[in-house]
Amino acid sequence: MKQRDKNCFLFRQFGSVSPYKQPIFRNALAYALHKIERSDNRLTEELNKKDNLSSYSTDYTPHSMRVSLVTAFVVDAKVPIHIVQKLVGHSRLVMTIYYTKVSCAEIRDELSAADKRALSKAPERIQRQIRNKKFEDVRNSFVANDNVFLSELNNSHPASAFSFTDIGICPMGGGKCEVGGEVENSRAKYKKYLPVTAGYLGEKNCIRCRFFITGPAFLGGLTSIFNEISLKQQYVSQKESVLIIHIEKLHDERYDSEKDNSLFTQTLELQRAESNLEIVAKEKSMYATESVYLLRLVNQCSALLNESMKKGMGTGSMLLANTTTRVIDWNVEETSSEFRQLSTVCENATIYALSDASLANSRRSQLIDKLVRQNGIEPKMYLLSSKQQLEVGNQMTELLLSRFKSWENVDKLINNEIYLDDLSEDEKIVPVREEIKRILFGKNDKLLSNNHKLNNLMQGGS
Repeated sequence: MKQRDKNCFLFRQFGSVSPYKQPIFRNALAYALHKIERSDNRLTEELNKKDNLSSYSTDYTPHSMRVSLVTAFVVDAKVPIHIVQKLVGHSRLVMTIYYTKVSCAEIRDELSAADKRALSKAPERIQRQIRNKKFEDVRNSFVANDNVFLSELNNSHPASAFSFTDIGICPMGGGKCEVGGEVENSRAKYKKYLPVTAGYLGEKNCIRCRFFITGPAFLGGLTSIFNEISLKQQYVSQKESVLIIHIEKLHDERYDSEKDNSLFTQTLELQRAESNLEIVAKEKSMYATESVYLLRLVNQCSALLNESMKKGMGTGSMLLANTTTRVIDWNVEETSSEFRQLSTVCENATIYALSDASLANSRRSQLIDKLVRQNGIEPKMYLLSSKQQLEVGNQMTELLLSRFKSWENVDKLINNEIYLDDLSEDEKIVPVREEIKRILFGKNDKLLSNNHKLNNLMQGGS
């Protein structure tokens, strides 16, 4: 410690045999912690009734606070670790790394987020190669709705004609939608093609276009759109079920009226309900068709990637980084968790520009407001803009999943089967109720700085 001189660790009794056990300021720290502790989060133990420095003890040491501060700077504030090293006076960077105490949950969350960020960047390498007139070098990285058209593409195709999205590439620059659909008469000598069928993505519905090409590098974007369509399909199915029940009820009433020779007064209502059912059925059919096209493309991408790895080719330009696994498994997982499905769509919307989380975002905000209200916290999500709801909702979802350990437990919380206070004591290092309040009331004052009314509400709930 003498050799380190000014780089000696703070808060230790200089020259002591066991500096860890005899830090200075211990009594002062216990007294200070007693003054700031809350009744629901005790930090100290009272030794005697005298209110002085020696009246309280604590398990926390000045050094543990130092470690906590290092961890907060690196993990939460994302301060570059070499800056933290200078701040705390470490002579070696490895010591600062050692002081950064990261939990298993934080490691899992960061790696999961990193995987998604890496996958979202994977198409950039392909884009650079195509811009450099090297399409033939990456041709084997693609699948297409029309394999004949894909086989005809080569380096002579204008690089400027390739239009890139999160889900794949349009080699026609988005300008051939009027002939990108199905062939009008397959037996005709000169084929005439119909326009691309409009769908979830609108008139430029690349999913069903014969010119569209995609590949393993776009699996993240394809999966994101598939999740959105699945969500819409679920809600449309619910709407269809409600209409069918309503129509059946009206049919029963009409039958009873005819049987009793009485006037049936709901004829117009029945006609309107049947017309609405026809519209909803078409919408449901459209989503089902889109899902089939997406599943086919995704399965082809997965098979292509697996074939590449079996041949020892790695992933090459298919993904941003090589993978150590030998098989990529992609499958449709049926889930009864509405909140999980909504959160997946919302998370993807922060990564992929083509994603639309408007439906999922508003519904998830309703569920979060319902959750906090049933646990005695004032609802705030409905006061936020869509962008703010997306950001706060994602933070809330991460918190609930990390503290309740599984989607099953989160669903029980959402469905009012368990409450925030049902967490066991070992999970209450920081009460989850307080973390939720921090997310709802603490960070949003900056987001809502232009709205004085909302600021006042939030400051009142702090």
